[in-house]
Amino acid sequence: MKKVLRLLNAFIFFLIITHDLSAQVTEIDKGLYMIGFRGPNADTATYDSIWFTRGAIIFEKKVFNSLQFDTGLYTGYDPFRYSYYDLNNCKVYDYNNFSDTAQPVCRYNFDKKCLPVYGLVRPVQVDTRRDSVKLLRDTCINSQVFKRLRYLERRPKMEYRREDIFYFSCSGYRPKNLNVNGPYEDLFPKCAIIRIDVLTYYHDTLHTGNSFYKTVRTKLSENEEKIFDRWAENAKSSTLPIIPFEDAIKIPWIPIRFRNHPIYKMMYPDF
Repeated sequence: MKKVLRLLNAFIFFLIITHDLSAQVTEIDKGLYMIGFRGPNADTATYDSIWFTRGAIIFEKKVFNSLQFDTGLYTGYDPFRYSYYDLNNCKVYDYNNFSDTAQPVCRYNFDKKCLPVYGLVRPVQVDTRRDSVKLLRDTCINSQVFKRLRYLERRPKMEYRREDIFYFSCSGYRPKNLNVNGPYEDLFPKCAIIRIDVLTYYHDTLHTGNSFYKTVRTKLSENEEKIFDRWAENAKSSTLPIIPFEDAIKIPWIPIRFRNHPIYKMMYPDF
């Protein structure tokens, strides 16, 4: 029975890979990419920016914050750090500002298989007793056709069930060195993931969410080119000690625009 299930699973993946791939995306070496997320009951999505070239990625890291001002309460999703990923040397250099005059504040290693896209990669080798991958019918949204794939995860003893619906576009652009959801994007080598719908059932309660992926630009601005050039030079000349990743994420997540706010000065007087 196990052998039959393995053969069936392999046949499903073969159908996925060979399924109508006449159209294809254009791979690009540099540009601006954005990842969005919309949680339960949210009207709009929040987006993180990723600038990329052949040899490096700059990831804009953001944090939700809520601050009280004389004019009222401010809530937002603001940048607190910019991370420069040197893909050739597998090093990360964190910056507090996005400019060609900024200097790195820390340096650490990273696994090249784990680029700065987090929390959404699902395994290709699924547990056939509980999990399943299924190719769904193509769908049309705003006159554009998308291929779809479903990943279903079941944990009966925990009363847990998760269903991820992946949407693939076989037109447009895709960053060459930014494998967003590696295992599943590899199943459609000529397409790109543009959306994931997540439905999670836990103790009969449904939670939903959506992730969005898009190439915004296929080139960098003059200022962005300057930043990449300068930060590449900084990477070559940096004498910062290489710290563990665990220490890097302990650095306070203070929004750049509010770094001088009294509440943060009180919470982190030495930062």
